Amino acid sequence: MNDYERYFVEKMKVVQTGGIDFGALSKEALGGKFGGAAVVLLRDLSPEALKEPERFVLEMSRIFGRGAIGVFEPIIRYVEMGLYAPSQNSPIQSLLLQLGPSKGQAEQSGIPLHEHRIKDEEGNYPDNAN
Repeated sequence: MNDYERYFVEKMKVVQTGGIDFGALSKEALGGKFGGAAVVLLRDLSPEALKEPERFVLEMSRIFGRGAIGVFEPIIRYVEMGLYAPSQNSPIQSLLLQLGPSKGQAEQSGIPLHEHRIKDEEGNYPDNAN
């Protein structure tokens, strides 16, 4: 491995210890740089390469030689700019969390359901709202 490849691997190990999925990060970073071509670029990699930065480097270097730097660079820049945050939730779960607590969570936390209703200009609840 050359110095740039070692730098990439070390940078990605730090990211992985922070709980960030390397494969998802790579897809997102390369998608931002290359668009749909990123899917084609990554589809022939082994599943291990999308989990392990060392394997990723080896496979990219085998395919592109010195040109692999063009693949490593956008990923490193993406990480350094802090554009990727780890997500333990699926996109649907993240959306639901943004919308507020579920009915079960509201009952457990003691939030009265009437506080979620919309009042009119006078501060009264409309008659048709249950």
